[in-house]
Amino acid sequence: MTESKNSLRTFLYIIAGVFLLVFAKNWEPGIGVSSTTYGALAKNILSTGNLFHFNLGPGLYDPFVDHPPLALWLDALAFKLFGISAQTIRLVSSIAGILAIAAMFGAVKNLTNERHAVFTYLIIIPVTTFFNFMASGWLDMPMVAFTLGGFYFATLAERKNRSLNVFLAGLCLSCAVLTKGAGALGTIPVGLFILIYNFKSPKALASFAVGIVAPLSLFTFLHYQQEGFIFWSAYLKRQFGQNVVQQSAHEPFWYFRATWERAAILLLLFPFAIRKLWKDQRPLCILVLGQLLIHIAVYSTSARHYDQYTLPIYPWLAITAGYLLATKFANANPIKISKVLAGIALFFFVAVDLLPIRVHSGNEVPFRAFMPAMGSFSKVQEMYFPSTIEDQDMWEITGSFISWYLDKTPVGVEPSKFKETLRQHPEVLAIVETKTFNELSFKKEDGDIHHKCLWNEELILLATEEQCPSSVQSYRPIETKTQTFTR
Repeated sequence: MTESKNSLRTFLYIIAGVFLLVFAKNWEPGIGVSSTTYGALAKNILSTGNLFHFNLGPGLYDPFVDHPPLALWLDALAFKLFGISAQTIRLVSSIAGILAIAAMFGAVKNLTNERHAVFTYLIIIPVTTFFNFMASGWLDMPMVAFTLGGFYFATLAERKNRSLNVFLAGLCLSCAVLTKGAGALGTIPVGLFILIYNFKSPKALASFAVGIVAPLSLFTFLHYQQEGFIFWSAYLKRQFGQNVVQQSAHEPFWYFRATWERAAILLLLFPFAIRKLWKDQRPLCILVLGQLLIHIAVYSTSARHYDQYTLPIYPWLAITAGYLLATKFANANPIKISKVLAGIALFFFVAVDLLPIRVHSGNEVPFRAFMPAMGSFSKVQEMYFPSTIEDQDMWEITGSFISWYLDKTPVGVEPSKFKETLRQHPEVLAIVETKTFNELSFKKEDGDIHHKCLWNEELILLATEEQCPSSVQSYRPIETKTQTFTR
């Protein structure tokens, strides 16, 4: 069998393995808070047909400018093609994750050899957090995929079609920025890598510039034409102004600690691996160090300590560790390794789907318990809930769950005005936590017309007697959680 056919088989085994790891038990309904938020926003894009002005509800992310919208557009497209579900909100990240591994494999193979590429994949598999984000509706995996796509085309440009490939590299990096904005820090080292390798070719540099600038300029122009303001000014104000979350205690080493907890094996190998990489592959080593330094410098000083901030560095740590392993096991057969890994992935896929466990985490079950009864309230579009605009956690979580699981428009109301607002709007539904319901003390003699309609241990849905006759009123138990994996 020719070398090219062996190489193709190796690649296909790896892609099959990633697919099996990511899509194991994909039919489960649970998704996390941010996945729910982005799913609700994508639903709003689909229902309004407006690509530039969408929201969670009146006054809630209204309009949404926390991130550029490319990934949300892709989510809305997935909903249009395949329907709205937990599976389709995970679809964009899942496909992006597969493409990220493919791009990483191809780039490493272009720079060094196939053995290094296979070991890079092998060493990133134990980093379960990386694969968890592939099975979510978060924006981070698409951003990482676009960044690695830019890296792949940059390495391909050294072999053929320089101008075309650096244009595609720039296009990928531009898409990474349109996915996560300032969070796409990894585009900077990759961009410098491309500039250094192509500075003697004005045509290639021009192609690269067009690939980066054209999508960003087009988006900015179209957004301004429709909304009347520059998206990026609103975005930066939101990110570095009112959206900053102050924490009671700042941990200067939180980024290292978070990475260690999720990828200790990569950090243990790193000192030995980076030395070897520096000796044999210095340009790649400098790129890896640039990726690590820029992410550490920005996020180690951040007041927001989020797991997803560590996600972009795992591929670069894996590339470094993979090189060390590839040199230590110089006689290893890439196709055999990839075949074994695909077999392990198949075993995992079958075992997880057969075992009575839940792999997709989510705290949505109190809301999902009410879903079967929502047909009785099909004529009601709005659902009120107590919240303050300053407490984003309160309105984002509840508002997203109302939109996603109950298919209603969430309307936040100041807690002090909640009962009075319901008296003025008898046509709406309302939802409150059990503790809040007891504190508010709804009474007919006080003029309260909403009463307990559906309930479980954590939530109570309020409705008028006309909306919720005695035949509808009932206890809706929360399903038991049997969760061992987290995605």
